[in-house]
Amino acid sequence: MTNTAAQDGANVVRRLREFYRKRRETEVFAPVNFNALVQQAVSLTEPKWKGQAQANAVTIAIQTDLQEIRAVAGNEADLREILSNLIFNAVDAMPAGGTITLRTRGETSKWSWRSMTREPA
Repeated sequence: MTNTAAQDGANVVRRLREFYRKRRETEVFAPVNFNALVQQAVSLTEPKWKGQAQANAVTIAIQTDLQEIRAVAGNEADLREILSNLIFNAVDAMPAGGTITLRTRGETSKWSWRSMTREPA
């Protein structure tokens, strides 16, 4: 996990350097297992959100409800960063604690991301 986080950090720095430049139309995205990215984002962010919750004397839990979905075309590091930011934003929006549920659902020929839900602790 540390290696993955370091690689993601390097990708963020690289993207910041390229911020002013548009993506090339020829850029090819690889198939990505989105459910695996959800699980990785939860694992990578857990030390921060769990520590933040403990420091505030509240309980925050993250549940996953991941159905089989097709691979999506994208950049793994970018998608993992987006998921991590969503998790951190959800934690920040729950000062009294609660449960964050991450769900994926396959719908015919497309995939969908269902929003995170807050439930009282």
